Amino acid sequence: MANPNWRLSFLRALIIVAAAFWIYSPALNGTWLWDDDTDIVHNPLIQTSSGLWTIWFDPAHLSAYYPITFTVEWLEWHLWGANSTGFHFVTLLFHILNALLVWKLLDKFGLRFAWLGGLFFAIHPMNVESVAWMVELKNTLSLTPFLLCMCAWVDYENHHRSRDYWRSWLLFLIAMLCKTTAMMFPATILLYAWWKYGRVSWSAVRSSLPFIPISLVLCFATTLLQHHHSTLTNDIPLGGPLSRIAVAGLTLSFYFLKFFIPVSLMPIYPQWKISPLSLIEFLPWLVVVSVFCWLWTKRASWGKHILLGLGFFIINLTPVLGFKLFSYMGFTWVFDHFIYMPMIGLIGLMIAILGLIEIRLSASRRPLLMASIAAVIVLLMLQAHAYASIFLDQKTLWNYELLYNEKAWPAHDNLGNALFMEGDIDGAVAHYEYALALNPYRFEAHNNLGLALSLRGQYIEAIKEFAQSLKIKSDYAQAHVNMADAFAKMGRIPEAEDHYKQAILLDPDNATARDHLSKLQTSR
Repeated sequence: MANPNWRLSFLRALIIVAAAFWIYSPALNGTWLWDDDTDIVHNPLIQTSSGLWTIWFDPAHLSAYYPITFTVEWLEWHLWGANSTGFHFVTLLFHILNALLVWKLLDKFGLRFAWLGGLFFAIHPMNVESVAWMVELKNTLSLTPFLLCMCAWVDYENHHRSRDYWRSWLLFLIAMLCKTTAMMFPATILLYAWWKYGRVSWSAVRSSLPFIPISLVLCFATTLLQHHHSTLTNDIPLGGPLSRIAVAGLTLSFYFLKFFIPVSLMPIYPQWKISPLSLIEFLPWLVVVSVFCWLWTKRASWGKHILLGLGFFIINLTPVLGFKLFSYMGFTWVFDHFIYMPMIGLIGLMIAILGLIEIRLSASRRPLLMASIAAVIVLLMLQAHAYASIFLDQKTLWNYELLYNEKAWPAHDNLGNALFMEGDIDGAVAHYEYALALNPYRFEAHNNLGLALSLRGQYIEAIKEFAQSLKIKSDYAQAHVNMADAFAKMGRIPEAEDHYKQAILLDPDNATARDHLSKLQTSR
């Protein structure tokens, strides 16, 4: 306690904690959003005691193999059930811990303003989506072991102790079992080796090899599961190799610019068109290549530090730049939460530049620099706080989205769900129809529209929607249940029984189908 440096560090840590809590205070009592319901609230794997075994040893039932994340959610559900505040609080704690670890990592690089790096990470508005959206616990949770893994690797490179090496390897495995976004760590190792020694030696390559099987196996497993559960493939306008290269360049420039100018943030960004292709869409790659070529000529001095920061940013963004198909590409190319880890490279670069500027300024001008930094911090905090308040409930979030992106069909679908739950059936129908006009392949929207029409007594129209849902996804058990309910209400009992049975065949654990079928057969 008598150590003044310890006191200063403690005060700085308190500033990071207080800033993060203030920013996310509007969202702490926020309700379930978007796929929070399907991933947590209505997920039997999270709610049942047997679910824990399935999470680890029967991944066929999972949409991705993230067993540690699902285990934490399982524990949370068994601690406080559907109380969303508890889930928000845990996610925020991990985010704060990550901010402190960013500080620790940057400090290992000897950066003068390392703690500011942690603060910038804690308050950056683009991190709101990862923290305020409960299902993104996988983001905040996975970054903690990844940052510890990075710290352990720096220790290994500095001291060459085998315990640091295997500590890094174990932490990498833990990070990958939380979420596979850590997959590019073997490439990051090689980038670090080049930065530290000026070349990538065979020794560095050999050191990275034990990390590669973990990355490949877990990424392959997750890719298989995501492909099995994917529902959006026919309507993804990605195109061929040239289109994918164009999307990657535009996506990279989007994240880079948004990091430095984090305004007009939204859950779903408008999807820019890439067909037909034009040369202007390849301009970002021309800029990137030109900048890297110029920096390469400066690699013997300050250029290598910029290449480290930019390299980390690009390497860890590569999996989500558009080279591979993902279901979200049916409506957007970018999400804020994809930059949660890669932004650390840009933060480190920014902090290093601030340190150099501070050293070269005269004593009389340094207060002006500090005032400018303080002003930026205040602006970022205000922006992040305002954006976090949007993640309060479904209606607030999706009304905000549609205010700036009216053609976001998932927003119409989700807002329809919110209105449906409130009993505003006409409002729900209007948004479901709008969503389907924008994307007729959305089988859930057809099912939701059918449910709303059933409540209005329009059973024939409802059955058509359920049939369309099944045409798109033939193994969608819930659509069979809903169609059976509609037939039962019309008195068409044999058809109702047939669809209940089909639902049970597809989903033997569907209690609703079994219960409704039993009651129908008993009443006959």
